[in-house]
Amino acid sequence: MDTLQLTVPLVRQILATAFAHVWTLHGFGMLRLPLPDNVRLHIWDDRYRVPNVSMIHDHLQWGFESLVVSGHIINHRYAENNSGKGKPYEVMVIKPGADAYAKSEPKTMLLEETEIEVLHAGMTYSQAPSEIHRSEAANGTVTLMQRYLTDDDSARVFWEAGTNWVDAKPRVATYSEVNDIVSTALGWFPNKVTK
Repeated sequence: MDTLQLTVPLVRQILATAFAHVWTLHGFGMLRLPLPDNVRLHIWDDRYRVPNVSMIHDHLQWGFESLVVSGHIINHRYAENNSGKGKPYEVMVIKPGADAYAKSEPKTMLLEETEIEVLHAGMTYSQAPSEIHRSEAANGTVTLMQRYLTDDDSARVFWEAGTNWVDAKPRVATYSEVNDIVSTALGWFPNKVTK
């Protein structure tokens, strides 16, 4: 039996009892639930994305592997390009999370998009802590992310030069937000898991 066949019923059970949990809503348009062993359950929904949020970032505080449980996600990878190619972005080091704050002044960097991955249910992707990326997903997409912590508590955020940084700081999700996002997510799930 593959991982997805084991995972889908467990995730469906969490979603069926969604109001028994405390969810946070991340500014990227992602409902998230912390689980044991540095695992997080994410439900993506861009209707709840903070307007003009700065989506490009890295995770200096952890590397991760993510399983797409249902729906699909598009992961855009970027790299710094000092050869004069690429697009100018501002970059700043932050302490991420609910108590986020800037740890450095912004500076300009050239970034080039290097890869676009389209991932469907059952597929996984991973990111090293310093890899720069931006994720987009179909509304209701569910992912499970396993984090591998580092000794750093930072992340870098990137936004187009000439614009302003818009924070993605998480907050506790409301009953209405949880109900709406979870209802959309349940639409991706089959009635049963087949072999």
